[in-house]
Amino acid sequence: MTLVSHLRSRYILPYTAILLLAGCGGGGPGTSDDMGQAPPDLVWPDEYGKPSDQRPECDGDEKVTVRGGSFVVAVTDSVRPARAPLPGNDGERLVFAQLYEGLVEVACDGSLAPGLAIAWESDDAAAVWTFTLREGARLWDGTPITAQMVDEAWRRNRTLPGTPTRLDLLPLQIRVLDEHHLEVRPARPNTALPHLLAHPAWAVAVDRPGWTWPVGSGPARLRASTPPPLPEIVCRPHPSHRRSPRWKQLVFTVQPGGDARDLVASGADLLLVRDRVSVDFYRELNGYEVAPLPWNRLHLLVISNEVDQETDRRLRDAAAALDPARDLDRTSAVPWTFPTLPGGPVARIPVGKVDPVPQQGRLDSELARTRLDVQTVVHDRNDPAAAELAGRLTALAGSGIRTVGLTGHDTATALQWRLAGAGVLTIAPAFADPALQLADLAGRFIWLGKSARAVERIVPVAVSRPWLVTRGGVTGMEFGGDGTIHLSGLGAVSGPAVP
Repeated sequence: MTLVSHLRSRYILPYTAILLLAGCGGGGPGTSDDMGQAPPDLVWPDEYGKPSDQRPECDGDEKVTVRGGSFVVAVTDSVRPARAPLPGNDGERLVFAQLYEGLVEVACDGSLAPGLAIAWESDDAAAVWTFTLREGARLWDGTPITAQMVDEAWRRNRTLPGTPTRLDLLPLQIRVLDEHHLEVRPARPNTALPHLLAHPAWAVAVDRPGWTWPVGSGPARLRASTPPPLPEIVCRPHPSHRRSPRWKQLVFTVQPGGDARDLVASGADLLLVRDRVSVDFYRELNGYEVAPLPWNRLHLLVISNEVDQETDRRLRDAAAALDPARDLDRTSAVPWTFPTLPGGPVARIPVGKVDPVPQQGRLDSELARTRLDVQTVVHDRNDPAAAELAGRLTALAGSGIRTVGLTGHDTATALQWRLAGAGVLTIAPAFADPALQLADLAGRFIWLGKSARAVERIVPVAVSRPWLVTRGGVTGMEFGGDGTIHLSGLGAVSGPAVP
């Protein structure tokens, strides 16, 4: 049985090989004339988790900021240049979004906006796409960006850790037409191709001798001498960017694993927090403002088809009884009933191949020494929201059902090989389209495609969001489709220009 939900006729996303998705089916040509229009039939969670055709907290702040000034942004995740431009955590997502860009961007409401490309169009079958690059687009070192450079950057990104499941979502044939035109042919007709190319796996980053960081073209630029975070990353405006920042300097202070409340000492002007304890702390602190951001993280309970009917029923009843807004102490979350964020029509995903059984060396790890069974709910122990949700669900499910925290890799392995009965997965949606999101999920967790009636094994539990903490009245931020903050407009809202 295939992973099936209500079909959107124009999206067909079949597997063709291991971790390989052929793409989305046609339904008419596409052009950049669609910029600024969100995809139809999308529903977003409102303040209480009810479906809405408008995404709340998307407006950002349209106040004009004064030029100049140096601003400090604090992150509590590691940031590694070797992973750029593909983020592996929230901190890298924030930093890389300022440094690198792809052909297109997805706005907070799901609509398309230009990136390195100013125009795109497809043939009638949506089988061949042509992208026109922006005149004057340059890397930080002044090198003009060409279609050949984009092709080479995509090839480079395939060598980065964690990219196969993203870049192989859609096999592409690339042909450089001239310096400013790139022809892209997906394996199958694909009306959603521009949305897919907005993923950071298709951002442009170029390795240069003598540079610590890959060279990008985003609104914030680094220097060849910029070191890895020690613990700061100092950025300056990229004058060739179409949204060249108004600030003079932007500094990321990187403090992995730290308590967000301790960042007061760093002098941060802006930081993101996800736990209610930190939200309440900064609300009471003089000189700071706290504001909710769009819901941008999806939490799913995935139940193995190996569990008995009684355990299955108890887990589903627990998910139905859970009220995240009431029952969670630390996570800012509300209920959500869709398997994607935003919710909407999704495509069927036929069964694909599954990885071979892990070698003994892979199993001879912490996972092999952990007691697991079909009444165990696993979660990533480095994900506080998943841990809290798993704890509440098992408490509601009753006696005999317990939760175990594992590494992210071991959590996926335990579920794939049915060593555990269920797991709580946290998904940071990278695509504004539900069909592409579900394809991405299945690309990362191949075992879903092998489960009978697999979509019925996915139980949506909640959506959560971060909170924006600012100091001294800074403003001017914008939000992307995946909830990422764009800081090119960051600044003070009043007073004379800051030196």
